[in-house]
Amino acid sequence: MQVPLINSIQTADKKFETQARPILIGCSDFNDYVCKYGSGSGNARRLLCEYLGAQYMRIWELPIPNFAFINVNPDHIPANFAIPKISFNQTCFGLQYNRQYTELTRLNDLSIAQGFKKQSFKYVLLKIALFDCWLANEDRNSNNYNLMFDLQNDYQLIAIDHEGIFYTRIFDKPIYPLNDNDTILNSTFVQKLFHKKDLNSSVIESLREYFYICVNNCEQNNNSILSCVPQNWQVEINLINQKKTEIFSEEWKKETFNTFLVFVQNLINTL
Repeated sequence: MQVPLINSIQTADKKFETQARPILIGCSDFNDYVCKYGSGSGNARRLLCEYLGAQYMRIWELPIPNFAFINVNPDHIPANFAIPKISFNQTCFGLQYNRQYTELTRLNDLSIAQGFKKQSFKYVLLKIALFDCWLANEDRNSNNYNLMFDLQNDYQLIAIDHEGIFYTRIFDKPIYPLNDNDTILNSTFVQKLFHKKDLNSSVIESLREYFYICVNNCEQNNNSILSCVPQNWQVEINLINQKKTEIFSEEWKKETFNTFLVFVQNLINTL
């Protein structure tokens, strides 16, 4: 579960005007990364959630860009970005940037949905929705898809942005299920993409088996995943252990899949 540690090698090209304000920067492996950073002091829960989401998604064999830990030289951050240099005292987390990716938005969702009827495409989308239920990721929903398409690879779905897991980084309270507004299955994109026949009992049972296998694999690899967390993120081990106990419990696994079934039934009711 090792993650490469690389360095920035040039001035950042861009700051994305989203809530987290990530930067686009060239690194020592000669790739560009969309890089997220912490506050520079204290615990880096935002980065931890990004990292855990990426590692777990990789185990689920879901499409996600390559990722790395990045030491960003503060001198590589332009002054007009208005980002405090202290923010780069901690190791950053980056997703490899690909110019062939295009973002799924509410401006292009209907045209894309009309063009993609492959069952395999829909199945991946269901897996991503199930993954979000498991980690209580409220940040992939009908208003914010956090999905991209690989234009060079048959428009394969690419999932990004997992800082919203555990109901946006709530570590000190018990995890609880998503609601109807917190799932991509409640989006116009999904409603235009799916037909009732796509959601038959054999598909659901296949997803159930897949879910339990993936969660068990995550649990088996979890210690290795946590051992790679940068020390300067100052992770609160007691809170991490609490979340680990919750997401791998039989009770939560059962509740996760039941929540997913409710979302699927709600989707069927709209078709």
